Amino acid sequence: MAALWFLLRRLSGRALVATLGALLFAVHPTRVESVAWISGVTDPLAALVGFSAVLAVGAGRRRLVLSSALFGLALLTKETALVFGAFPLAIALAAPGRSKKPGESPEVTPWQVALRTTGVWFVVALAYLAVRHAVIGELAPGIHEVEQPALTTFWLVGNYAQLLFAPTLLSLIREVIPMTGWALFGLAAFGLGAILGGRTRALVWMGALFLLPVLRLATLQPDMLVQCRYLYLPSACWLGALAWGGVALFDGRGRRVAGGSLLAVVLAWYGFGLAVNLPAWESDEEVWRRAIQVNTCSGRAWFNAGVGMENEGELEAAEFGYRTAMECEPDRAIYHLRLALMLVERQALHEAWHHFSKAAELRPGDPMMLYEAGRIESFRGGHDRGVELLEAALTATEGGRIPAGGVTRADIERELGIARSRRDAHEGPPVLRWDGPPPRE
Repeated sequence: MAALWFLLRRLSGRALVATLGALLFAVHPTRVESVAWISGVTDPLAALVGFSAVLAVGAGRRRLVLSSALFGLALLTKETALVFGAFPLAIALAAPGRSKKPGESPEVTPWQVALRTTGVWFVVALAYLAVRHAVIGELAPGIHEVEQPALTTFWLVGNYAQLLFAPTLLSLIREVIPMTGWALFGLAAFGLGAILGGRTRALVWMGALFLLPVLRLATLQPDMLVQCRYLYLPSACWLGALAWGGVALFDGRGRRVAGGSLLAVVLAWYGFGLAVNLPAWESDEEVWRRAIQVNTCSGRAWFNAGVGMENEGELEAAEFGYRTAMECEPDRAIYHLRLALMLVERQALHEAWHHFSKAAELRPGDPMMLYEAGRIESFRGGHDRGVELLEAALTATEGGRIPAGGVTRADIERELGIARSRRDAHEGPPVLRWDGPPPRE
């Protein structure tokens, strides 16, 4: 937050813009995941070091060395920090030009500083990528292909626009408003910001660049991409631009009255949403019951309600939740997988096999789905198919992909060995109970 404040103060020249932008960023509900979840700490670290690197940019060798060192540290916190490398050029491109007065001594221009800094940072980024490739064997693993990448990207933009502009809808009723509407609203807002004068547009551009690595459809499944932590760096730029534009828009007495009125309406809306939804957060069970009340065909709500009921031992109610979730969203692999794990516990192997197979079909490159499908196939006596699925699961881990649910590559290798032994011995289907924790969404 402090690094963002100083950056906004430097770019805008106004403490009010910096304070409002930093406060908006600090209190936004999408900050929770990155702050409260230990695995999400990479985003705050990247923001701290990355924005400090941008602040350190300036004329002189010492500033160049300091900013380059900070940029290198940012790369070690999170891969997305590569986007910070475009900041100097974006600021220089968006900054208004200044003609030199007659008789004025020559000085280093912002463009010269930006080009020199970008060149050095590019070398630092290449060195980082070379080390990364040497350590993990690749730059970024590819898992699957998306059938409709354009529509999926539009859907994701809609989700992120809704999370950013309407945080009171977060988690509970995010699926009520069509994603198409939010996507159009978000694109319109970003487009408006891009035509603003001065360096405000640089923040809009950088926020968009920070979101691009999130839309890596060839790396992650679409339903895994809607995570609040992925908005951490983009929203730092966008909320700063929003504060800057708001202050500029409402300069003047009459405009301040209009701006204050609008702010009061927004705060009242947020307060009403908080008052309605906060009581539901007393427990997981209450949260998802509230979500189901708001949207009776929310597959995510029914699924998570089922998880909670299964943890409480209410298996019939949990099964009803899973099946209802599949009726709402039949193409979500995790719903089929969780129901299949429950069915195996009840020794309903035939129906479990159907749902395991469906999960593997929906996520053909997911080692977890392939692993579980291969196990149940081998248990049912389909040893050839079981070996095939387990081999595919093993292959899927070669790109650094780690299965979910506590499963490791060693687990897959062990099960593959067992399946091959059964196949070679022509064993029939054993009567075994399932072991292994069911995955959570």
